[in-house]
Amino acid sequence: MSENIPIFEITMDLESPPFKYCREKCMQGRITIGEFSERLYIPISVWKPGDYFKQWKEGLRRVLNSELDSCLVVAMRKVRWTSDNLEIWPIYNDSEHVFIHNQILFNKDIRKKFVKHDIYYFINERETIDEEGNKISEWKIPIESVKVFYDKLCSGIYDFQVDPEKM
Repeated sequence: MSENIPIFEITMDLESPPFKYCREKCMQGRITIGEFSERLYIPISVWKPGDYFKQWKEGLRRVLNSELDSCLVVAMRKVRWTSDNLEIWPIYNDSEHVFIHNQILFNKDIRKKFVKHDIYYFINERETIDEEGNKISEWKIPIESVKVFYDKLCSGIYDFQVDPEKM
């Protein structure tokens, strides 16, 4: 990888056992976008690690194979309680670059029409200013950064069995 290409990746620590975070069984993860980095608590009650990796590959493939906007899911929960919100990182495709945001999908807004296989339906339109006039956080990276992350996921780095006893 060239030093000029910013890092874009989501990782999940599969070496450590799951733990409880906010009464949920989670795996620790991290999202890195250029110089930005944030810890993630990825719930594994509804989706197992392999489900996330599969969706991340699919979401990245959408960006690389077309001009479609996409997203990466980092918190899939049962959509039944008001507090069971989902978390995604939308990727807005601009051909040579992508813009990445963070988005919470509130249960009250998605409950009646939610189908987890069509998570892309819930991506908000890209906005740069919120309703109060504040700049919305977004990260701009070259499409090459998406390709590097996709290639890493496809390399088999996460294609090993996680001990079900640890889940």
